[in-house]
Amino acid sequence: MGGKALEILFKQPTKDTVLCAATAMENFGILQCFLKRILSERDGMCVTRKRHHHTGVEVHIVMRGCQVYELDGRLVSVEAGGFLLIAPLTRHRVAEEHVGTEKYSFTFAVQKGSAAERHLSALGAFVTGTTPETVTDGIRLICGERKRRALYGETVMCNRVLECILLLLRCFPVGTVPTPHGEDEGDLRVTLAKQYVSDNISRAISVSELAAYCRIGEKQLTRIFRRAEGIAVAEYIRRARCRRIEQLLADPTRTLCEISEEMDFANEYYFNTFFKKYAGMSPGAYRRSVLTAK
Repeated sequence: MGGKALEILFKQPTKDTVLCAATAMENFGILQCFLKRILSERDGMCVTRKRHHHTGVEVHIVMRGCQVYELDGRLVSVEAGGFLLIAPLTRHRVAEEHVGTEKYSFTFAVQKGSAAERHLSALGAFVTGTTPETVTDGIRLICGERKRRALYGETVMCNRVLECILLLLRCFPVGTVPTPHGEDEGDLRVTLAKQYVSDNISRAISVSELAAYCRIGEKQLTRIFRRAEGIAVAEYIRRARCRRIEQLLADPTRTLCEISEEMDFANEYYFNTFFKKYAGMSPGAYRRSVLTAK
């Protein structure tokens, strides 16, 4: 660190530089983000002791020592292990800082209409809280990545900075939290069940096996599956297996015996019976109809 009072550890990259990570930050409405490290005993500047404001957000995380701020006429003390989030346009100044204070500061602009703007607008002029340990660990990781300048380091730092900001905002939840993609617990278990069927389609899967994988009872799985898919679980499995058989039959290089074995039938008789009940014709007849159509 040398004798620096301030060190810029991170600057939000452009999309062209780190596509995925930069896009993720912008998707949350976070723009022009910086992470800085400030050591008070080396800071001879007095500008922060004058009342000022920013059009963006400031988050101060005190790692060592203590700092007292004046915000809208109120004195707020932030000690080691705490943080202060200052909303845009809030007038503030550093009223007092203790010798040996070490703090980190996130600053970023917020895109209009974004989730981040809606969240921040509900918090008021400023908020304080205890810094989550994951945020502290994240800052240490960012410092290490910057020092090492390792491959993919900028992407790692970008993702970790976003994580730190979101974890800090999560300290002050606003409103209700929707489940992913509007799905409830039952919908998510149906999704798990369907993925399991897809991954293991080459063998017969029982409803009890599927229910055990989803960690629920057979009756409960049947109920939520019928509600979501409109058919019984066993019928869904049968249809999925037959669709896979259709794909294999469309390949003229595969024999019926090979397909029967791949799909885990005891013999070709059971294979023929199973498929004919679904398609209304034998596997051989289905293959001929498909190849003729081509």
